[in-house]
Amino acid sequence: MKPSQVELIRKQLIENGSISRNWCLKNFITRLGARIDDLKREGMKINGKFVKTDFGTDYVYTLIKPEPVKEIITIGKKFETKKWFDNGWQETKTAIKMSESQSSLF
Repeated sequence: MKPSQVELIRKQLIENGSISRNWCLKNFITRLGARIDDLKREGMKINGKFVKTDFGTDYVYTLIKPEPVKEIITIGKKFETKKWFDNGWQETKTAIKMSESQSSLF
């Protein structure tokens, strides 16, 4: 199955730290700004700026060193945590001590 545009852009950002408008056009991705917005909504921190090149200017988006983004899933009294790191999602399972008032919720 062919990867989506968001997957290609995410991979490029993680592996190279940046992605340019011209790189995307060469790879038939025409709505880079919209896809960057999708990634920002997922929690990735990305900045963009114009950069001078040998052929004029290009717009380049740069991945800011990410702080882990947490997504907590409740499973009974245990919690499963997913964190976003440079190499992608990593799952960790943690047991959390709860007060009596919190445990009564389960």
